[in-house]
Amino acid sequence: MSGEQQAAFRQSLIGELGGSRVTYGGVGVIALALSMLFDQVAQHVRVQGSSTEGHLSTQGPQAMMIFGISTSSRIGQLINSYLRLIPGIANNQETMAETTELYDSLLKLELLDHYERMINKKRMSSVSMQQWLAGAAFHLHLRLHQVRLNSVPLGSAKSLRFSYKTGLNHLIQGYAAYLRRNIQETAAPGPHHTAIMQPVVQKKPQALVTRIINAQDLERNRNFFIYREKAFQNLLRQREDFELRSN
Repeated sequence: MSGEQQAAFRQSLIGELGGSRVTYGGVGVIALALSMLFDQVAQHVRVQGSSTEGHLSTQGPQAMMIFGISTSSRIGQLINSYLRLIPGIANNQETMAETTELYDSLLKLELLDHYERMINKKRMSSVSMQQWLAGAAFHLHLRLHQVRLNSVPLGSAKSLRFSYKTGLNHLIQGYAAYLRRNIQETAAPGPHHTAIMQPVVQKKPQALVTRIINAQDLERNRNFFIYREKAFQNLLRQREDFELRSN
């Protein structure tokens, strides 16, 4: 940006945030929300040049993808909606706590429903796995932020991560079964083979299923929910504010 655009960017951010400091704005879900706002403000400033007239709405055009999942999905919508609300209320601890509690409840219900559809209603797919994983990870960090706000006890965050660890174990088993049912290996016009999705399985290449699961690094995703206690406590202790500096 030019010097004028940088000045406009700073002024727009201060207007959106109600000041140059944001409580807990340097960590977790607040930092994610601010990063989305920065991107939105930067695009606005580039289009408007050095003009600082008007007020940029944080309820502007919706992002099409967030954390690799579409905002057309219910989980994606909830995450996107929450992050867009946060910059304007982050410095009001009471409103922040109430809003976070609301979205915690909404995400919890949606993730439970999503889990049931995958396990019991044959809605398993790579896309549904990605949506659940992104939603569960975000939900855990949302719960961690409530602990920082002293809205919920520490035990609620610990029990949530254990619940998601157990749930992911079941989902991985179901996902592997889904792949075995729906993947077959066919000859390609070369020395290698390709995997294609078929409604009727003629071959069940276990090695190929294992390779697909490993490529998605589901084991590391599982580990995300079982931090060592020291790492978990470090996450909880993160309380850095964000301060918009002049340079």
